[in-house]
Amino acid sequence: MVIMAEAQVDRQHFMRRFSERLTELMQQAGFGSQRSQMGVKIAKLAEVSCCSQQMARRYTLGEALPSIEVIDAIAKWLQVAPGWLLFGDPEEGLATIDCHHTMRILPELLEYILLKSAPLFYITKDIPELVHFIMDIINDITHIDADEKSILKIVDMSINSAARFHVDNKDANDQKKRK
Repeated sequence: MVIMAEAQVDRQHFMRRFSERLTELMQQAGFGSQRSQMGVKIAKLAEVSCCSQQMARRYTLGEALPSIEVIDAIAKWLQVAPGWLLFGDPEEGLATIDCHHTMRILPELLEYILLKSAPLFYITKDIPELVHFIMDIINDITHIDADEKSILKIVDMSINSAARFHVDNKDANDQKKRK
């Protein structure tokens, strides 16, 4: 019962801190309002969040948290990192979103790529190069406009080619050593 009470306090603190960051950013961005209890334009937040004004008001009061998709939309609108908006990461600060250095990938696709790539860690000693290879695949996949089946085929081909290339090189090196 004590653990439940502590979890509730932590959740309330988390929601309150989110609302503080949200309202501060909105005021800094010129969306302040004297008419609102929290001093921000609730109607504009509701529009950006695709929710009711009542729900937007709850976000600003620290009574509710938006979904990840809504947090992402608000963060883009206010030009901050979604993680900072949600968690207040002091290392990230108010870093604006740089579209050239960000990628959006579905968690299921990322998991697929990582699971398919895992065997490559056993066949190479150059871990940093392998990590760069995997990051390149992720970057390329996030910029391809194709259906899911085609993307999965591209991932499979990329990883299978890397595995085959390594095995072929290893076989060639082994043959050279034998001669």
